Amino acid sequence: MAAIPLSWNDSIFSGATNSRSVTLANGGVLSNTSITDTGHTASVVGRGSFTLDGVRISSAEGVRIGGGGDIVINNSYIETKGNAGDHADGIQAYSPGSTGNVTITNTTIVSHNSNATAGMFIADDYNGTFTFDNVVFQGGPFGLRINADDKDISVSLKDVYFVGPFMYDPLLFQEVNADIHITHWENVRYATIVNGELVPGALIPPPFPVVGGSSTPAIGAPTIDSFSDDSGVAGDGITNDNTITLKGKAAANSTVKVFDGTKQIGTVAATKDGTWSFNSAVLSDGAHKFTVTATSSGVTSQASAVQSLTIDTVAPAAPTITMSTSAATLASTQIAKLNGTAEANSTVKVFDGSTQIGTATANNSGAWTFTTKSLSNGGHNFTAKATDAAGNTGAASTALSVTITPPLTPSQPTAPSSPNAPTIASFSHDSGKVGDFITNDNTLTLKGAAAANSTVKFYDGAKYIGATTSDSKGVWSFTTATLVDGAHNLTAKVTDAQGKTGPASSTLSVTIDTQAPGAPTLGVFTDKGKAVSGTTTVDDFLLKGTAEANSTIKVFDAGKQIGTATTKADGTWSFDTGPLADGKHSFTSSAVDAAGNVSGLSVAKGITVLDAPGASTTYVNLTDANHTWSKSVVIKGTADAYSQIKIFDGEKAIGSVTSDSGGSWSYSTYSSPNAVNSFSAKQVDNSGKVVASSGSVITGTNGSDILKSTSGDDVFIGNGGTDTFVFAENFGNDTIKDFEANYSVGWRQDKIEFSKNVFTDFADMISHASQVGQDVVISTGNDSLTLKNATLSGFSHYDFHFA
Repeated sequence: MAAIPLSWNDSIFSGATNSRSVTLANGGVLSNTSITDTGHTASVVGRGSFTLDGVRISSAEGVRIGGGGDIVINNSYIETKGNAGDHADGIQAYSPGSTGNVTITNTTIVSHNSNATAGMFIADDYNGTFTFDNVVFQGGPFGLRINADDKDISVSLKDVYFVGPFMYDPLLFQEVNADIHITHWENVRYATIVNGELVPGALIPPPFPVVGGSSTPAIGAPTIDSFSDDSGVAGDGITNDNTITLKGKAAANSTVKVFDGTKQIGTVAATKDGTWSFNSAVLSDGAHKFTVTATSSGVTSQASAVQSLTIDTVAPAAPTITMSTSAATLASTQIAKLNGTAEANSTVKVFDGSTQIGTATANNSGAWTFTTKSLSNGGHNFTAKATDAAGNTGAASTALSVTITPPLTPSQPTAPSSPNAPTIASFSHDSGKVGDFITNDNTLTLKGAAAANSTVKFYDGAKYIGATTSDSKGVWSFTTATLVDGAHNLTAKVTDAQGKTGPASSTLSVTIDTQAPGAPTLGVFTDKGKAVSGTTTVDDFLLKGTAEANSTIKVFDAGKQIGTATTKADGTWSFDTGPLADGKHSFTSSAVDAAGNVSGLSVAKGITVLDAPGASTTYVNLTDANHTWSKSVVIKGTADAYSQIKIFDGEKAIGSVTSDSGGSWSYSTYSSPNAVNSFSAKQVDNSGKVVASSGSVITGTNGSDILKSTSGDDVFIGNGGTDTFVFAENFGNDTIKDFEANYSVGWRQDKIEFSKNVFTDFADMISHASQVGQDVVISTGNDSLTLKNATLSGFSHYDFHFA
């Protein structure tokens, strides 16, 4: 566990109520309290055994231990300004002759100036045992000062950090007339604060020998030996791979933490021979500085040397291309000198049609030149592409068309006539509605006719896009490179053996659309227009929603298609289900646009049709839950109007509530930070029949939990730890309120586990996921999982497991 955050300052207490000092009698407990005290008395004075838990103090003097006994200070933040001429320490033991067992855990103690003797000061004949675990001392003359005046003192330190500057030293242990016994000394370090985060520094050796405990030696700094893939020029530290694999060495079996700058981006375990390998999530373009530390037996090493790396995934812009050779020189030499501009220092590949004929290098200003070898008679279409240092290759330049006409001879005294225009007879594939010239195929195959054995060149507007050769019967076929979405005007021209180019064919206009429409919305209504949800005796529904205009809507019940509808120009649609069988129904829909692209599914709407009109309509549902700052959970639901709802935690009844005239109800209960809670509800109708809710509200602890769904409709609140949410087959319609993905909060990453009978892998799962407003919805059959306040694009395969 990390120590209490060091970034707290006076502003944390701006909303706290000013208080006089608090005196705790023997056995007293003070928790969840903020004290801002400007007087000359310690904010907390304990007379005997006492406990502080979750206490925040900003005052002249923090805590005074004024008696013997068992003293526990946990999860607290103590900041002292000091009183001139007085000790005014963060924590001071002042009860001469008393003996105490003092334990301080997960706590930060801050001193600001010389008016404090130390963050913690033990003297004045006070003795006993003092245990420090996960404690930070920051500033003051000393961080920790212990004097053994007349009786022996035992001291244990584990994971203790000293953040300077200190006026003198981080700690001072003085054996005045008695001995100080250090029973444990583990991972005691200097530290600094970088961007509000604690960064461990060098180890601090124990001032006296460790007796009866352990003093863990330092471990060597790990190394980063390589990264991959190093695209482009090897060894230049520039790559277009934004999911980097780092490899290196560390202490055997140690835990290696990986940092990008000051941000931790992951951990990995070193093997028994000390090697380690780490695969990053997607990294942003720009400069990155990677370091690693190794932790073994509670001791963390110094950071490795920095591995600097620049990520560049942006392809360079298309070059320009011109020719400086005159027509007369070209006709006589048949050699062309090409030149142009491209990204500075990039490699320029030069093509004649689809054949690469050489390379050039752009200078610091981006200028490049290239001289061809001897060219054949006829037409040539020169293009250029630029490849940058990271290995990214940009789009081709606009084609430069050059025709080399052979000189006239006695046997050919006049120039040959130009060939006839070719024809474009068809294209494929024409997806969606055939004949509307709208398709989601962005690599089109064109077919047509031209003069036998001629060269057929193709253009998209004025841009040359390739060439092919007609066969002996004049038939040709040509498949384009990948075309961008939008309108394309395709033509073809024929160049014969003498280099003559004829007129263009008729234009083939095609619109390419590869973008799937957004998932439709769907609501369930009666034929009178009244919204329906939950349980009903109605068995014929009108489904209505919105989607992309003029798209086709496919309607499903429990994964089975039951019909189609067509959206209007404003995007609205409706579908009458007709009479349905009694039982559970789950309605979803998808949209298919004119190009044949299919959207994701709409959010599933579950409806239960009762046996017949007049049957019992008793039901109780859990609709939502929220976790408050006071550690309580507010559970909301619906039931019959004015019915009694009993709330359970597991099998234990914990309270009851009455629904209002509309059937709505809510109940607030305590959520334990140390145990998983599973809250459910039951309704008792007028006949005494008990009806249970179909799902539960499941809350986690402050730590890491495995939270499992039921077959009902569950609501999960992880409650701050690194949690795993497990969903078996037929898991219902569930909601996770606080899912954290892919290191989005630095140290925490939740995971979701699905059965392989539901989704085979990450690609299968993501194909069933949709962004619905601020949420992500994953649907399969009758079941769905809603991740509140999540972004679909932020997910990676690290967030999911399939068992």
